[in-house]
Amino acid sequence: MGQREIVMLGHGEIGRALESALVPKSRVSIWERDLDTWEENIPLEELLEPGCDLILFALPTSPHREIAERVHKAAPRDVACLTIAKGLDADGDTPAGIMQSVFDEERQFGVLYGPMIAENLLAGLPGFAAVASKSEQVISLVLELFEGSHLHVSGSHDVIGASWAVILKNVYVPLIGAADELGLGDNTRGFLLAAALNELARIVQKFGGEAKTVYGLPGAGDLITTATSPGSHHRNAGMQLAAGQTDELLASGTNIRGEGFHALKVLDEHRLIEFDDFPVISAMRDLLDKPENARTIILNLCENASLLR
Repeated sequence: MGQREIVMLGHGEIGRALESALVPKSRVSIWERDLDTWEENIPLEELLEPGCDLILFALPTSPHREIAERVHKAAPRDVACLTIAKGLDADGDTPAGIMQSVFDEERQFGVLYGPMIAENLLAGLPGFAAVASKSEQVISLVLELFEGSHLHVSGSHDVIGASWAVILKNVYVPLIGAADELGLGDNTRGFLLAAALNELARIVQKFGGEAKTVYGLPGAGDLITTATSPGSHHRNAGMQLAAGQTDELLASGTNIRGEGFHALKVLDEHRLIEFDDFPVISAMRDLLDKPENARTIILNLCENASLLR
């Protein structure tokens, strides 16, 4: 079989890292848009020609709906889409939910999530991910594309579970970073990780996903990696909150950057969950509201043995 044709939308660090795993088995065409001028390096529609095997969304969640609508209109229906975005849009929709609503069963799609830190992949180190899709064809294609590369991919049908696990893990990570900054010890980190996973499984089930997905690559794998990586933005943000360095985190007035913080805000604004039912994510909200109380917030969580039931 000859080279596969991939259209990659976005070419940031993670996009370049995935490109390194896809080449030389695939030919990757890049589409980018300047965020200041809105100028495209090439009109998107010119790339979406017959012969393309996969369209890879290496973009943040916020432009997904607009781009998905353009893709759906221009690309042949047999061309599948794959997203690696890990956030919620302003309406509380996941990237998979956006694709589902735009494609309306007329186009196959999947998500690719797991511990695949870009710096590691670019250095040729192993990465790990699960491709989740309702379509066996999408799963088979993605497994084929990365076979023999340093990104090791497994398959899953739990799109909902994978989506919510990878999005919400970023909500929990700053809490663990704060505990590390406060010197609360390795045992506390272990407890918080276990409590977060237990709670995350309950939330995933609430949204219609499978609890077992939380303990795989999109959940536990990505959570533990992000919570312990020195280069993790969300871990470092939690450390800065606990250290009282909130000024360094602020952008656009009172908004703190990061997919996890945005997801927490959207969950609250749209009442997607009852916070009283989920003490760990509630503690993260409290930490963001009153970072000066970080030690008390975390130690109170540690007194709640029911978090592991």
